[in-house]
Amino acid sequence: MLKKITQLFLIVQLSGSLVAYGQSVPNDTSLINKTYQQAVLNFNKGIGQQSRLYNGPAYDFYPFNSETSAYFNDLRTFDRGTVVYDGFRFTNIPLLYDLYKDLVITILPDSVSKYSLISERVTDFYHLDHHFVRVVPDSLSAKNGLSSGFYDLTYDGRLKILVKRYKTISETIDSREYRKFFVPGVTYFLEKDNAYYRVNSESAFLSLFPARKKELQRYLKSKNIKFRKTPELALQTLANYYDNLSN
Repeated sequence: MLKKITQLFLIVQLSGSLVAYGQSVPNDTSLINKTYQQAVLNFNKGIGQQSRLYNGPAYDFYPFNSETSAYFNDLRTFDRGTVVYDGFRFTNIPLLYDLYKDLVITILPDSVSKYSLISERVTDFYHLDHHFVRVVPDSLSAKNGLSSGFYDLTYDGRLKILVKRYKTISETIDSREYRKFFVPGVTYFLEKDNAYYRVNSESAFLSLFPARKKELQRYLKSKNIKFRKTPELALQTLANYYDNLSN
């Protein structure tokens, strides 16, 4: 099997080299990408469950029923997405994102065995039209409430808006019935000059830009956007406007 893996790996490498150095292919990036992706697909198919992606701990669904789920967008079934794992990009992978445990879940090709990816090896992943990135803060950012984990990158410019989505478990007793359910929560962060700041309010965001504060306020008002009603839209709008002012 090791010999087969090595041969397949060489095919991937040679495919890239032939496309890169072949004189008859004039900068056709679409052909390069197609050839590379096909080689990667063949490689992953060849090694099957020995792929580096299939090496996380086993995972079980929660043992209780709830009106809401522990997963992003209250998903209850796997949805296809993309993961960058150990520096390799894996596409069309069945995914669930557990917001309670902050784990990325997938399933083996047997469609039975579930497991969680090792978080430290996940650079980022795309799931349900959202781009999640793994962030490991320095000591200063940690003081601002940022912890290691996955963040929804909702704006990616000179400034970056990262949303920490999570869920907690709540317990109630109603008419002698004991219930447990998942409650969603969210915290907003701004990345500016390689530092992270919590921005759960309009004033928190504006305080980071004292020279542009009034201008940013006026712009948000002109767009008729209320931070309290649509905080994610407000943050994206402010960040984009500031980036344009700075260009």
